[in-house]
Amino acid sequence: MAEYRYYLIPDFMSHVFPQQFEEQAPTEFFSNTADLMRRYQQLREMPYNNEYTWNERTNLPYPRLTVGIDRRDPDGAVTIMQVRNGVNYLCDDYRGPFADRSDKQLIEMAKQLVTAVGVDRIRPHYYTEENGHTKVHVGKDIHITEWANAPELCRALRFSRFLNRDGQQLFQVRNGQRIIENCADGSQLVKDVQTVDDTHFYVGSRFCHIQQYASQCFKRGCYVEPEHPQPGDKLDRLLIYQISHYTCEYRFTDYDYAQNKLKATDYRCAYVANMPRDYTPDKCFRDFNYDDRPCASSMPSLSVSDLIVLERGNKAEALYVDAVGFKDVSRLILDPMSSYIGDDCSMNNANETRAEFNHLIAVAKDTGCAIVIIAHMNKAKDTSPLYRTNGSIDIAGAARSILAITRTANSANPAERYLVQVKSNLAPMGSAILFEVADKGVNFLDELEMTAEDAFAATAPRMGRPNDREEAATAFIRSLLDGGRQLASDCEAKLEGAGFKKSTYKKAKKKAGVHSVKDGFAWYWTLPEVEKPKERWQGENLPT
Repeated sequence: MAEYRYYLIPDFMSHVFPQQFEEQAPTEFFSNTADLMRRYQQLREMPYNNEYTWNERTNLPYPRLTVGIDRRDPDGAVTIMQVRNGVNYLCDDYRGPFADRSDKQLIEMAKQLVTAVGVDRIRPHYYTEENGHTKVHVGKDIHITEWANAPELCRALRFSRFLNRDGQQLFQVRNGQRIIENCADGSQLVKDVQTVDDTHFYVGSRFCHIQQYASQCFKRGCYVEPEHPQPGDKLDRLLIYQISHYTCEYRFTDYDYAQNKLKATDYRCAYVANMPRDYTPDKCFRDFNYDDRPCASSMPSLSVSDLIVLERGNKAEALYVDAVGFKDVSRLILDPMSSYIGDDCSMNNANETRAEFNHLIAVAKDTGCAIVIIAHMNKAKDTSPLYRTNGSIDIAGAARSILAITRTANSANPAERYLVQVKSNLAPMGSAILFEVADKGVNFLDELEMTAEDAFAATAPRMGRPNDREEAATAFIRSLLDGGRQLASDCEAKLEGAGFKKSTYKKAKKKAGVHSVKDGFAWYWTLPEVEKPKERWQGENLPT
């Protein structure tokens, strides 16, 4: 007689890429959904479940927390749900040609499991027969409510729709999940959502119609977003900035007069909301000049010197309300940096440069403007790349991310360059990029495991006598890689087993010209003459 139990894998990626984890997450088994849910709820909000990952082969995020059903006598297991980038995905393996569709107990347990943990999206599979073989086709990533077969397991799930002022659907939230209400002053309220029916819900303790809630949010200036955004969510945002004090000399003046006097500290965010459908600056100007305009009691009508910021997807457009029309102030590129600093400020004086850069920081923070600074490096080749920027170290300290370009040591191709990340405060350090300067732009060649120090050291002049241990380690590395690329972890283990210190074989690795290449989640060492890059990036031949 068949025996059934639920199973849970805390992190499926530890099974797919064991070399990247200290230990493989063990599979846990449960006899009932109550015990399973207690463990599931402990793990669901762990940070790793919300990490961004992406599988280029499947065009899906990698699975992390995974739950399913295990059957014994006869043996069989089916995965039901996987967490990918913070979103619960339904797995439709139970419908596949190799699944036991006649097992009613399996389907009933799957239905109970889906009802308990909840699912939001699916990438369905389709199967065809060709020459006696079953061929698998993968459909597009869709919301579970769009899947024709969803009623089989998901009939008990309920979702609330969130709209913008014009009735356009922005996103859906499963019953019991949470949304975030954002106000212009930066405050946030996290609220539970309880579905009543197709057109009504509770947001926190407040009962309302979905369109009434959307209209009221636009009226009072409130931007609503799901706690865990999903692919396809429409999260476009409208922001309005106004000068915060009446004595400002350029308030209500046109851009030609104000452009050299603008200071971010003079502005405050007066309004934020979900952007209406097909919204334009002209529509915004009309909406915020009616008598019954949004936030009429807390902000003046839209006028000259105000800033409108329209965020659509990953792009933001910042517009200065001019005497006639609007002036695009979305981007600020300082090339070179000394043109912004000017003659009145010494770039080597920390106190003076800090004051100048505080203005730029405020502009970026308050308007969403992207500020790119282009600077030349000094000649101090024996120092850290972080100190290679001309002027005070406060300049590098003010930047959130620093990229540097330097030549490679490849004398056969003097057009080759390294693009390396010197500093990154808001995200993990990125890999180095190998590219070459071509007649019509640049060709991206490879992605490398290389630090900025490694890249700059590759072109630094060699001084002193040869090191015998380094020479021996260099020869050892070349012999390891003569047959092709090897896992970086295996190479390091063999070098240490041969008695080489880490500091020695790191220098020898550079001397041997080894490239570190990432394949999936694993890093490999390879010699350039053994393995050339097999394909170029899609961005090759980009115009300069």
